[in-house]
Amino acid sequence: MKKLSIFIICCFSILFTKAQFNEKVILREEFSNNDNYWDVYSETFGYVSMLNGKLTMGNNTKTPIGSVINVFIDTLHDFSITVSTSLISSEQMDGYGLVFGAKDLNNGYYFFIGTNDKAGAWRLVKYENGKAEYLSDWAASSAIKPGKDVNNRLSIKQENKNWILSINDQQVGVVKARSFLGHKLGFDVDNIQSVAFSYLTVTNYYKQVSNSGKLCEVLPAIYEESKSDFNQINTGKTVQEEHVRVSRVKKPGDILKLDPGIIVTDAVFNYISYSSYKYEYTSRVGIYTDLNEAIKKSDSLSKQLSTCLKNFIVTKLPGKPDVPPVYRINEKINGGYKSGENFIRIAKDSSLRMPRYFVNVVISNVLGKPVTFITSKSDNSKLALQLKQLRGYSAKKFKDIAVKYKTLIIFNHHCGKKNDYRAPHKDNLLGTVLARIHRQFFPAGVSHK
Repeated sequence: MKKLSIFIICCFSILFTKAQFNEKVILREEFSNNDNYWDVYSETFGYVSMLNGKLTMGNNTKTPIGSVINVFIDTLHDFSITVSTSLISSEQMDGYGLVFGAKDLNNGYYFFIGTNDKAGAWRLVKYENGKAEYLSDWAASSAIKPGKDVNNRLSIKQENKNWILSINDQQVGVVKARSFLGHKLGFDVDNIQSVAFSYLTVTNYYKQVSNSGKLCEVLPAIYEESKSDFNQINTGKTVQEEHVRVSRVKKPGDILKLDPGIIVTDAVFNYISYSSYKYEYTSRVGIYTDLNEAIKKSDSLSKQLSTCLKNFIVTKLPGKPDVPPVYRINEKINGGYKSGENFIRIAKDSSLRMPRYFVNVVISNVLGKPVTFITSKSDNSKLALQLKQLRGYSAKKFKDIAVKYKTLIIFNHHCGKKNDYRAPHKDNLLGTVLARIHRQFFPAGVSHK
């Protein structure tokens, strides 16, 4: 009885500690068409053809032939690659199989099998500049089905920083994961033989993250998740766009995930959406019938975030009479900040008789570029000194001219091409800015690009 009790405890321990993952299929290739632009050709040395749901490769020489496409796999997280192979003809037992993590056919990883009528073997090779490093040399395996016109399913899965190699769902080897040399994926056939490939699938696995707290507590974690397209928190109830009324999601049929893996508890609700080219995590923190109340809430929230988020800068961008202000949320970096598309934003819903205004905090997966500053105190580079001199000269000389002649001086590069036939307006002007004072970031700072 004592042994039985221990066994039950162990089983429950395994059940409760098993990690949950979100699967993201990167590629599901059934070779019904060539929408993925495989290299298909017919030459004297060999051919690659696509027919009846198979990519068939025939090699007529002893020089390897291959066909690869670009497939981005997130190697910072677990992934799997599977494909079915079938040997059609062969003069002798030789290698054919998967090419992955490749820059080209001379730089990448090769998971090969070789079969004849009686047996089969496999190996894993890394080629760099055409030079082979055998991560696992040829090894016989009963997992391989010998013979021609027989399917053998190859699979490589990254898990816990290891590559697990399987054939027909039987594990044949484990090697330590290596850095990819590139993001090309495909097939290779060595020596004189013909092979058919079918049902290629590439999947990333993201460990689910579950967290909740007030906006100040969890916004940094949401920002970190944006760097991987929110894949680890893209959970929750799936709803259609029209059920939530989101101003930034326009395309019919766009899918939203309500209550994702990270929940902002002081919000009305939270969701992840996809809009044309980016993913967004939106936390709706308020709903108002008066625009001024929505602006007051946004102002208050920006001050709150400026205080509690020490590694971020919150900047108010003034609106227009009919357009509410927008508040940018930028990550601080050494000497400046990182641009991006993260906002406190007011969205208007006019679907009801009385308009409503939503105050949303939006974090997107658009990774910004560094914007650095030259400060009047710390930077003594040649460019910094020239900009400081220009600023001082401009402030004095042009101010003197403007005051003396009671004249407004405007520096303009040109008008936007779309504005040629529009009425004159200050918003039509475009300027090339060499130096710009950013008082909202640094009172005496000058930024440069």
